[in-house]
Amino acid sequence: MFRIKNFLFVFSVFLIMGVITACSGGDSASSSETNKAEGSDQVTLEIWDFMQGRDAYINVIEKFNEEHEDIQIKRTEITRSNFDSKMINAAAANELPDLFVNSHSRFQAFADAGIAANISDMINESGLDQKFFEGSLEPQIFKGDYYGLPLYNNDLALYYNKEMFEKAGLDSPPETWEDIRDYANKLTNDNVYGLAMAGSKDEQGTFNFLPWIWQAGADLDTLSSEEGVNAIEFRQTLLEDGSVSKEMLNWQQNDANLQFLSEQAAMQINGSWNVPTLNKEAEFEWAVAELPKGKQRATIIGGEAIGIGSTSKHKEEAFEFMKFFYDEETYKSFILEDGNLPSIKAIAEAPEIVNDPNMKVFTKGLEYAKSRAYGPNYPEISAVVQELVQATVLGKDAEKIAKEAEKEIKPLLMTE
Repeated sequence: MFRIKNFLFVFSVFLIMGVITACSGGDSASSSETNKAEGSDQVTLEIWDFMQGRDAYINVIEKFNEEHEDIQIKRTEITRSNFDSKMINAAAANELPDLFVNSHSRFQAFADAGIAANISDMINESGLDQKFFEGSLEPQIFKGDYYGLPLYNNDLALYYNKEMFEKAGLDSPPETWEDIRDYANKLTNDNVYGLAMAGSKDEQGTFNFLPWIWQAGADLDTLSSEEGVNAIEFRQTLLEDGSVSKEMLNWQQNDANLQFLSEQAAMQINGSWNVPTLNKEAEFEWAVAELPKGKQRATIIGGEAIGIGSTSKHKEEAFEFMKFFYDEETYKSFILEDGNLPSIKAIAEAPEIVNDPNMKVFTKGLEYAKSRAYGPNYPEISAVVQELVQATVLGKDAEKIAKEAEKEIKPLLMTE
C-alpha cells in the first residue's frame, strides 16, 4: 500500500551519481570563473536560493558585497518547487552555483550525489561547528563529513487559546499525552475542535508525524514495536474522540494555523514561523507550550541550510561568505529581522529571544529537537511516512500499517 511517490527526485539523484562522476573531471568553468573579469582580482560568486521576500537574508548579501571589494555575491532566486531539479540539471552540466540554500533535509542526498561539496576541512579549521546546536548540524553531516551549515531553524510546539482554556476551566497547558487528550475533549464543541494539526500527503505531514513516534520512544526502524504502534493508535484515538478533524488529512501547516486563528481550533501543533502572523492577526490571547510528552519529550527541527557547489572553483571564497554570515552580530541581526530560530547557541540566549515567552519555548525545543537525518534516501522514506499518516487518519489497523511501513523503510535507511 505504501507506494513511493517521489520518483522524480530520487531518480534524478541516482542519475546524477553517474553523471557527476563523468563530468567532474571536465574543463568547463564554474559560475564564479565565468563571471570573473579578465585581468581582474575580483571574484563573483553565484548563490542560488528560494528566499523570496526574505529581506534579512538579502541584507546580509548586500552587506557582504559592500565590505568586500575582492569577492562579490550574485544572487539568483529560484522557486522552491523547481530548486532540486535546477540543481540536478546544473550538476549534470557542471554548472553548479558556488553557494546554494536548500532545505536541510536535502543535504544528505545532495552529498551522496556529489552535488554538495565536502567542507569539513574548512569548518574544522574555522571552529564554526562549535557554535551550533547539535540537532542543527546533523542534517548537513553525511558519513561523518560536513556538507553545509544551518542557515536557521524552526521546530514544533503547542499553541493554545488562553481564552478558551479559561472558559473550560483549564489553568495550564497539557504536559502529557493523557493531558492533551483530556484537554482536547473538554475544548471540543459544535463549533470548535480541541486540536488542529497538519496531516497532508507531503513533507508537512511527515514533519508533524515524526515527533509522535519519537515521543513514544520509537523511530522509523521500530515502527512495529509496541511504542511505535502506541503512537499511531494514540493519534487515531484523538480522531475517534472527535477532538481532531479528519480534514487534517488534507491540511498543511498553514491550514491548521488558519483553524486556530479563526478560533475553530482551541489548540494547534505548529511551527515557530507562525508567531509573527499570530502576533499581528489573532484577536484573542494565545500562548505557546512545549509539545506534550509520551515516554519522553521530543520535537522536530526544520529549516534551511547553506552549502557550496561541488564544482565551484572558488570554494575558499565561498566559505568566506559563510564565515561572514555566522559572525555573531551579523547573524543576530539576521535572526531578529527574519523571525526564525537561531542555529547558533549564543544567539538563542540573546535578551530579545529569551524575553519573548513564545519564542523562548521554541528555542528551548532546539535543545532536544531531532532531525530528519535519515540518509540520502530520505525523500523515499518520507513518501512512505506520508502514506502511513494517511492510513492512520483513515483508521487502518495500526499494527498492520506500522509493519508495512517499517518493512519499506528499513532498506532505505543509511547504514554506516
